[in-house]
Amino acid sequence: MWKDGEIYRASVDLYDAHNPEPQTSFAVDSGGTAALVDLISTAIRKRLVPDDPGSGRNDPRAEQLASSSDKARILEFEARQAMRALQYQRAIDLLEEALEIDPRFVLARARLARTLHAAGYGTRARDNAVLALQLVEGPLADVPQQTGTEVRATHARAHDRLDEEEKYRRELAEQEPDDPAVLIGLAQLLRDRGGKAEEALALIHRALELDRRDPRAHLEHASILAQLSRHDDASAALAMAESLFEELDSGQGPSEVALRRGGLASRRRDFAEAARHYEQATEGFRDAGLTALEARAELAWGDAELAQGHLDAAKSHYDASLTEARKAGLHRIVIRALGGLGGQLYAAGSLESAEQYLRAASREAREIDNPRLLSTPVVNLASLLLYTGRVSEGRGLAEEALNLARDRQHRGAETHAVLLLADSDFLEGRLRSAVASVRELVSFQRSAVGSIANVGWSLTSLAEILDALGQTREATLAIDEAISSHRERDERIDLGYALVQRALLRGQLALWDEAQEDLREAAEIAQDAVGLLSDLVPRVALAQARLSFMKGDVNEADRHVRRALELGGRSRAVRLAAPLLISSCEIAHQLGDKQRATRACRAALAKPAVFASDLARARVAMARAMLDAGDSVSAAREARRALEDAERMELPLTSAAAAAVLASLDSPPLNLSQDQVRQRGRAAFEKYIAGAPADRRQDVLQRPDLAELVEILEVPRDSADLLVEATG
Repeated sequence: MWKDGEIYRASVDLYDAHNPEPQTSFAVDSGGTAALVDLISTAIRKRLVPDDPGSGRNDPRAEQLASSSDKARILEFEARQAMRALQYQRAIDLLEEALEIDPRFVLARARLARTLHAAGYGTRARDNAVLALQLVEGPLADVPQQTGTEVRATHARAHDRLDEEEKYRRELAEQEPDDPAVLIGLAQLLRDRGGKAEEALALIHRALELDRRDPRAHLEHASILAQLSRHDDASAALAMAESLFEELDSGQGPSEVALRRGGLASRRRDFAEAARHYEQATEGFRDAGLTALEARAELAWGDAELAQGHLDAAKSHYDASLTEARKAGLHRIVIRALGGLGGQLYAAGSLESAEQYLRAASREAREIDNPRLLSTPVVNLASLLLYTGRVSEGRGLAEEALNLARDRQHRGAETHAVLLLADSDFLEGRLRSAVASVRELVSFQRSAVGSIANVGWSLTSLAEILDALGQTREATLAIDEAISSHRERDERIDLGYALVQRALLRGQLALWDEAQEDLREAAEIAQDAVGLLSDLVPRVALAQARLSFMKGDVNEADRHVRRALELGGRSRAVRLAAPLLISSCEIAHQLGDKQRATRACRAALAKPAVFASDLARARVAMARAMLDAGDSVSAAREARRALEDAERMELPLTSAAAAAVLASLDSPPLNLSQDQVRQRGRAAFEKYIAGAPADRRQDVLQRPDLAELVEILEVPRDSADLLVEATG
């Protein structure tokens, strides 16, 4: 390398490892040493990884000439090397020094904004991004195309405008197809957006081909693999990143690795291990003086503690995260902390506190006009309102959340909103509409490329609604696929919920051993389901009660339902409240405990947000209890309403049960004779039987819990009519 007047020149020879003669030689020159080093590295890379012929690329390093100061360019180059090792503060200091020398060094300004954003300094990042954009779009602006694109992408990133950022990052990737940092940036964005993990993976593979020594590429590789549920591969990528950070003597790199290891452990539902990694990350960022990243790690640590049921510990971490995030202007972390705590407290049953946090998160997101950050707290708040009886406001918020998610292509939030609206239809008795919505969602999830949302959870919801409609065969197919999906993705807790649903379906088909096998596995999973997931425990107990009831073992059913009531009350599981009381009423009726049956049914009917299908079932149970108590007038009133509602919602088993109560009366209402009521009930019952697989219908017909219906409705136990396919 030598200097020729004001020009720096260099001659470079590249050698093969087994050949003493150079395989290629080239010369470069530049107005400064920093730009010269960059041009040499780019030229070497081009010879190792040749360009696609005809790509028509511009000079990829032209933007390095954006500063007339060689010293400023050297500092900017050193800052990029510091960021390779994730030495955030050193990179920030170097870039600020470069800008003191040359305030119009637009690329240094943009990269300072991006580095500040990566380090979590939201307000400072936005201020510098605005300055960079002003330089690019000002009247004296004269910068290369790539610089303008990078500045606009950085400005969009700092202001959380992800559609805009994606547009510019894709343009930058076309302009700089062989720049690993550009590819890593686009891959990270696509991974963040959801639904584009496969494309992100292809980009990161290309970045790794270009430079396998960049630990940032391995970090992003691990995050994408984790999103695709390839946990072992993600662990290997993190180990590689950690090794490279050690070689670079990076102070902050290991903290970033620990943060991602915590995320990987959380995906595996090992929250204790996740908390250990988050603690390590928090301490590392604190020691480095990176308070904004410390706030991010504290937030994740709080999530892990809350998932273990450690509410006090979780709140202390959330409070610490909020304090630092507010200081740094980190709106995303503030809203995530408020919304996350609200959502988890809601799942844990602390409804009033949950609502306060969720409303605060929604308010903050509205104040900064950020639709993406708004969608998650809004959908959680909508869920809480729906299940506590404020259906109109809840549904309105769910519709708003769906529109927000679709506008921002936030697939995860869109999935939750669609399922919530389907649940709203289910809640209010529009079961066919709910089925159509969930089927459409499942179809989309199956066809989508990459990992966007849990198709297994959607299939479990579909199975639950089909079960209520008496379509046991179709419900079983859906739940079998859900369980396969959860097993494949190692989603242990979601698997537990699906197993409970399948156990109930198998019980209806008189597959007693298979049902118990599912419940045994679900019970094992439920032992880990503490804190926010504690309603899985009473769900298992309730399912055990219902299986025992189906088999005709009422005393065993009573033992399980009492335990389920105790556990459900302890966890304050919102959706379980009415089903628990209804089962208690039905069991008490069979045991001849009239007072308990009446009391449990009244309590179920008084709940603020009972699913319409459960409400019809509760009215049937109440009618039976009243009939036992000798109040035939009240029994007729409840049974008549149950029959009308159940027939409107197409609930065959509930319709048959309501008709059986009416047929037991000396003079049934509805201006019908006993035979006419019995005929309606028998048609509904036969539709329920026909919804089962053909080879199981006779077994369903012999179930002990259906004996009373068979007798009252005069259903032939070997009826050939029951072997036809269900219609309608």
